[in-house]
Amino acid sequence: MASVPQPRRAPHTRTPRIVISRKAQLSEEQKAAIGLVGEVSARAWLERRYSDVHWISGYAAVLNEDAAASDSHGYDFEVAYRSTTRLYEVKATSESDTERMEFELGVSEERAAREYARGTRYRILLITSALDPERRQVLELPNPFAAAGRDRFRVVGRGLRYQFSPTHGASRPISKK
Repeated sequence: MASVPQPRRAPHTRTPRIVISRKAQLSEEQKAAIGLVGEVSARAWLERRYSDVHWISGYAAVLNEDAAASDSHGYDFEVAYRSTTRLYEVKATSESDTERMEFELGVSEERAAREYARGTRYRILLITSALDPERRQVLELPNPFAAAGRDRFRVVGRGLRYQFSPTHGASRPISKK
């Protein structure tokens, strides 16, 4: 079986985050396959609704050989809409249970969602049953940091990850006696 293409990332970035359900433990290859199918499905969905769709994610970099495409943007698609540009981050899952879903925002995605929190430009496209074309659904969700999304989502993460230099700053070592 051929390996699934991996999205291109900016140097020094973590593995891109994609939607997974807590119910199933998926391998990285399975997650990548679901993510790729999700983005391809999202592209088709967007192109049926809008005439000017630009795929700019890491998968676009690989599949379209687009040097400017990268997961570092914080969203996967730019879509011209009226006098603005909508920004869509795609999350995909093989699960079909739309009663309770979870997704993660990676560092660049969270940054972009916070940056565009004052409006409605940044949106999430959740692709459920990504691997089953008969049951696949596309859900357009609001930005979790925008007013429209704050009451719809609940943070269920494991906390924040910090980086620091122990030799920099005002901290003092504890003396050993």
